[in-house]
Amino acid sequence: MLSIRRCQASVMSKWKHSTRMNLRETISACSYCKLSFYMRTNQYWPHGHNRFKLKQNHSTWTQPEGFDTDVYVYNSLTRQKEKLLLQRKNLATWYVCGPTVYDSSHLGHARTNVQFDIIRRILTDIFEIDIIQVLNITDIDDKIIARAEKEGINMAEISKKYEYEFFNDMAALNVLPPNYAPHVTDNIETIIRYIDRIMKNGCAYATPTGNVYFDVSTSPQYGKLHPKEALTESTDSEKRSSHDFALWKAAKPGEPFWESPWGKGRPGWHIECSAMASKMFGEKIDIHSGGEDLLFPHHENEIAQSEAHYGCDQWVNYWLHTGHLYLQDQDEKMSKSLKNVILISDFLETYTSDHFRLLCLLTHYKKRMAYHDDALVAVTSLLQQIESFFQNSEAYIDGHLNCKEISEAEVLSRLAKTKSEVKTDLADDFNTSKAVKNILDLVKFLNSQLMTPQENVCGRSPVSVLAVSDYVKKIFKTLGMNLGQQESSIENTILQNQMSHVLDGSLKLRNEVRQFIFHPPKELSFGTEFGRLTSKEKKKKKFEIFQPLLKASDDLRKSLSSVNIQIMDYESGSSWKIISHKNK
Repeated sequence: MLSIRRCQASVMSKWKHSTRMNLRETISACSYCKLSFYMRTNQYWPHGHNRFKLKQNHSTWTQPEGFDTDVYVYNSLTRQKEKLLLQRKNLATWYVCGPTVYDSSHLGHARTNVQFDIIRRILTDIFEIDIIQVLNITDIDDKIIARAEKEGINMAEISKKYEYEFFNDMAALNVLPPNYAPHVTDNIETIIRYIDRIMKNGCAYATPTGNVYFDVSTSPQYGKLHPKEALTESTDSEKRSSHDFALWKAAKPGEPFWESPWGKGRPGWHIECSAMASKMFGEKIDIHSGGEDLLFPHHENEIAQSEAHYGCDQWVNYWLHTGHLYLQDQDEKMSKSLKNVILISDFLETYTSDHFRLLCLLTHYKKRMAYHDDALVAVTSLLQQIESFFQNSEAYIDGHLNCKEISEAEVLSRLAKTKSEVKTDLADDFNTSKAVKNILDLVKFLNSQLMTPQENVCGRSPVSVLAVSDYVKKIFKTLGMNLGQQESSIENTILQNQMSHVLDGSLKLRNEVRQFIFHPPKELSFGTEFGRLTSKEKKKKKFEIFQPLLKASDDLRKSLSSVNIQIMDYESGSSWKIISHKNK
């Protein structure tokens, strides 16, 4: 293996003697190992090179101390596979960039969410790692505002409608719900405090018009996640540098806004994820993920502002990104802006969630995935082979199928080998395509024996056939496939989403009423005599005025309690839970 010092020396020599020193970026290749470097002033980043350990030589990533999982993952930050080490034993913290809810979800969204669902299930069920997954809901955004104006309805109605639709689509695709799904509009104060700390650390500045920008010059490692694109410039006369990005946007006429120390406005896109992820996980996260289109600027900017907020060098230990889904013969990803989308709901009118999940399983999550009719024909054929195997196995076990003599020793040996290979594949950056191939090879082997008719067979081995059948069923279920048993579970999940939607809305209204009662606006008048009353008399007066609202609030609590739904009130909000009959 070539010395990295020799490689660096060669490139740096070329850089120092370059006659184009005024360029912001120069690309050079090492004459010894063809390693590409992206140069910016005196910094360099390795790109696409896997021949040396970045733990020792990559200046932007430090292997975390923690608990070994026996899993290797491709870290977008180092651009190579790394050993997955967790802060806590058998527990991973994971933040996923969620949807901006302004329109119906399409198969591009499905690809990202199904792939991460597969990875989550592998970590949980194969490697016994509990996952605490947070997925944000962006419910304030330029696109949401534009959609609300177009339809002539409230922004909150738009976001709630498409959030509800998104989670129903995910349920129909058998995607597990996140442990926690925070909304931007519920976390404005958290975001404001987050920005304020960045400013106090000297890494952001406010403008006279009320915008707040992150000062990229204060982030010496800016560009470490995606350096090539990080040098793209933008123009804004208020910025100190064209690379600076918005943390807080001053309100425009007619737009929703919140009060802040810098004036009326709303959060920038990037800051919301940093603030909400930090609210749950603090200054260190095991895994952060999203589609590859989020590498820059979103995730790059998240890193810069979060590390500025905490004064640390590594906010996230592992960055995972999925490849795009695209239509065959098209170079561009599936995107609403390109009008080349297939809605999830439309897809599921013709195919099942297993069709799409198997497509995802057969493609590595990092790679781009082509969507076309031939691929759907192929997965349909594979699903039929799997179903045929289960039918033949059941008939053989029941004694209704006569076939050639099956060697129990050979079958069990192949089963053990397949189990070992599959676990190895899944530990290698979740290589589901290779794992599924090994599973299908086992299915084809045994199915070929079951489908070879032969009369008067003395040696039968229902135990080995049942062992293989159970394993295949279990491993596909582990990977999130329903194997034809999906309708009732999907309907139940959608009903649960509906109930949660209604209850969350009811509690939000109830909480707003209670907050208005207990903390009325200062400008609210209680009459000219109110100011001369004692504290006790004021409290009594307020109670008399607000009594009808308090009664309505209590009536809702009692009504829900009658159907085993308990409301729990706290100082700043409320929550609900279903009480089983056994616990009443």
